[in-house]
This record gives sequence, C-alpha cells and structure tokens, in this order.
Amino acid sequence: MSFLNRFKRNKNEDDFDIELDESIDDLSEPKKKKRFNLSKRAKIYIGVAAVVVIVLGGLIYFNSKGLFGNEKHEVIQTYTIPENEKVFINGVISPKQSQDFYGPQDGQTPDVKVSDGQKVSKGDVLFITKNEAVISEVDSLKSQLNELSRQRRSMQADDPALPQVKSQISSLNSQISKQSAKAYTSFKSNFDGKVYVNNSNEGGGPNNSPLITVQSTDYVMKGQVTEQDISKITIDTAADITLLSSGKKLVGRINTISDRPSSGSSPSEGAQVGAPQGQGQGLSFYDVEITFDSQDQLVNGFHAQASIEIDNQTIKVPATSILSDDNSTYVFKEVDGVLKKEVVDIVEEKGNFSLVRGNLKPNDQIVKSPTPEMKEGDLLNPDSEKEDKHSGSDDAKDMDVKDVDSSEDKGAK
Repeated sequence: MSFLNRFKRNKNEDDFDIELDESIDDLSEPKKKKRFNLSKRAKIYIGVAAVVVIVLGGLIYFNSKGLFGNEKHEVIQTYTIPENEKVFINGVISPKQSQDFYGPQDGQTPDVKVSDGQKVSKGDVLFITKNEAVISEVDSLKSQLNELSRQRRSMQADDPALPQVKSQISSLNSQISKQSAKAYTSFKSNFDGKVYVNNSNEGGGPNNSPLITVQSTDYVMKGQVTEQDISKITIDTAADITLLSSGKKLVGRINTISDRPSSGSSPSEGAQVGAPQGQGQGLSFYDVEITFDSQDQLVNGFHAQASIEIDNQTIKVPATSILSDDNSTYVFKEVDGVLKKEVVDIVEEKGNFSLVRGNLKPNDQIVKSPTPEMKEGDLLNPDSEKEDKHSGSDDAKDMDVKDVDSSEDKGAK
C-alpha cells in the first residue's frame, strides 16, 4: 500500500512538472492564432458562390457597355401639337323662316281661308279682312253712279249736259275701283311652310298673339356669340353641333352673323357645355344662324350647342424643337415611329416657344430637343424596335420548333 501511494504521488508530481513546463513555454513563446478547419462541403459552397458573384459582375459590366447588343438609348422627348382653339355657340333649333299675321284691330272677324297645321305655298291666301268704313263709302259711290247712269240714259245725244255726266260717271268708276281695293285685304304667305292658327284670337283685337303664324319646314340653329369671339368666326365656317337632349352629333355651317348686338343680355337658355366657366358675363352678344347638312331628327325648340374649330394660321412649338441648315428651317415629326423632316417658317419668337407656319396638324408629335446627329429616317425609339425584332425572332424559333415537331409526327405516321 505504501508503494502504491508513493507511485501516485510521484506521478502527480511529474504531471504537475509537465504542466508547469508547458505553462512556462506558453509564456515564453508568442501566442499562436487559433485555426479553423473547414469541411469539404463548406469549401465547395464558398467556391460556387464566388464563381456566381464573378459571373454576375461580368454580365452587368458587359451589358452596361452594350457588348451584348442591348444598349439602352436615351428616351427622346416629344411635343404634341395642341388642338385648335374652339368657339362654342349655344342656341335653339328654329324654323329658318317664320312670320306672324295679326287680325284686324277694330274687333271684326277676319275671313280665315286656311286651317291649323295646313301646309301652304308662297302666295296662298291665309285670310281676308274688310274695312267697313271703306265699304260704306263704296256703296255711296255706287249709288251716285247708279243715279248718273239713269240720267245719262234719259238724255238725248245732242244734250249739252251729256259730256259732263259722262265725265262724272268715269270719275265715280275710278273712285269705286280704288276704294274697293281698300275694302277687302287679302293676306298671303310669303314662303312655303306650315300654318298655325290661333283660334282664340280670331275675333281680332289689340291684345295678344298673332292670328296666324307661318313657319318654314326647314330648320336652323339660332344662337349667339360673344363680342370676344365674333371676330374669330366667318360665314360658311363648318360647325359640329350637338343636340343636348339626345347627344346626337350633326354637321352644319354658319349662315349669317349679325353686326348688331342682340337686345338680350345673355345667350339662349341652356347650359354652356364645353364653354369656359362664367364666359359671357357682362358682354354683348350677336345673333348667329347655322344651317344643317341634314334635317333628320331636328325638332323645333330643342336646344343645341355648336363647336367651331378655329383654323389657326400659326402653330406654337418649343423653340428648342427647331433646327436649321443651309437650305431650310425644320422640325422632326414622328410618322409611324420614324423621324421625318418637316420644313417650317418662323413667324414670331416668344420666349421658350415660337410661332411657325408649316404642314403640322393638331396631335402631331415632334421631337422637343433634337440633336445635330439626328437625321430623317431615324427611329424615334430604337429600343422598342430591337425588342420587336427580338420577340419576332423568338416567335420564329417557336414556329421552327413546331414545324419540326409536326414533320416528325407526319413521318411517324
């Protein structure tokens, strides 16, 4: 037992000495970095990730340089030629011609020769009135004529008073003829149209509405234009007309423009659709008549609005859109995705814009800021063209594959 104890003690002492020596060595030698041992799988993952990063970086670099044919061009800004100015006229569908006829003011009943709603032609008699005072005078003249005629028949041919009697008879006949024309008055229609009879006023009188109204059966639009717009429109200018009740679109032309302000202070009743808010307040108005190309679906009294496009003599474009060479001044207009040189004449320069004349229409698109390198025939958007070609080639490949498949199927069959 004592031997075993001594052996354990000696072993422990030796171990202690060894640990002490190692501790001294650690203190005397520099401290070594701790090492990490990676497994093979981790090393593979890291390697693959590094390769992917390098490949993606290369693709991004080459694509930015345009080496793959996908170079992106700067977007070309365009300017759209604005719509022409428009003048709006509100009005009412009305007969082109209308005439009122009033009965006698002495309370007598006229002899009406037409009925309500009857169509008449120019020159047709509408009604006849008689003047009782004139008729009494004619009757008196006729009585005198009868007396003289009786005296003449009783005279001998050589009677010296016979010439005087004959002269008096001739004068009476002339007076009777003139007065008879005044005794009865025929009122006739001055144009073809339709008759409207106001039966409640057949007895005449100084009070109310006309006895008869004749209206033509062809309609026009009667409206008004403000003093601000009257100088912008001319006779025979085309007009697009909208019936407010149905929204139906019609076409017409300006027929007349009055040079006298209307007695009314505002245009015909109805909302000013499309007109600027508050337009016309405190302004003078002038009567305008517009004829229609077609009379279909026109109803007397319906409200309508005419829109008249003003054909501007000059066109407003950005000053930066204009280029010049030795021969001309021009802009680049887009036509089916291709740039076309359009020659223009500069009329006036106003800051960032210029007024020009040329073959430019509303909604045409021109290049806002062209470069000297641009030329006629260039694509407005080259990138879209490439994309179209690329998609077209892909479609062609798909078609080739389908054709090969179909031929193989046929061979198998």
